[in-house]
Amino acid sequence: MNVKVNILLLIITSQGKFDKRSLPTKKMQFLLEKMHLPIFEFDQHDFIEEKLSANIKSLLKIDDIYLDQLYTWTNSDRINLDGILLTYLVIANEKAIKSLPDNYSFYDLDELTFDCLTSSIIKKAQSKLQNNPLLAFSFIDKEFTITELQQVYELLLNDKLVSSNFRKKIKPLIKRTDKLLKDTAYRPSYLYKKK
Repeated sequence: MNVKVNILLLIITSQGKFDKRSLPTKKMQFLLEKMHLPIFEFDQHDFIEEKLSANIKSLLKIDDIYLDQLYTWTNSDRINLDGILLTYLVIANEKAIKSLPDNYSFYDLDELTFDCLTSSIIKKAQSKLQNNPLLAFSFIDKEFTITELQQVYELLLNDKLVSSNFRKKIKPLIKRTDKLLKDTAYRPSYLYKKK
């Protein structure tokens, strides 16, 4: 029996140019193949997560992704299946993606209307992101400013955070490097990395 796997691959993009006056706006986007969630097929004896990870890394020419199963679907009133469909949440750092085949495109989550199945997948993924904000580190570079990290948290939580409170809460999870981000309108910011 073949096992089909569809993926909800999310990235956070920077909209607008970085300049000395402001940081670019960040938006969450997801990958579609010809306006559908990408689907991969595997044999039931395959190590699915391992092969899925290798396929996605090869497709996007990327070294590192976050992968987590969201659903297992079987034949039901909602969907007509011949076998099993697994759904995985995949998170990637936009800057790390080196290739995107022609039949794939990224779209804003609020840009399209979805069928019932895709809507369920997106809601479950958003809930997982809100309940596990540590996933924010999967969207950004290994070295980042606290402001960049806060922007990602705000997007995931859909809430504006108080900077001083955010710094206190995040402090045990990050480590300051000796590097500075310069060329901004404000004083240079230290770069941090996850502990």
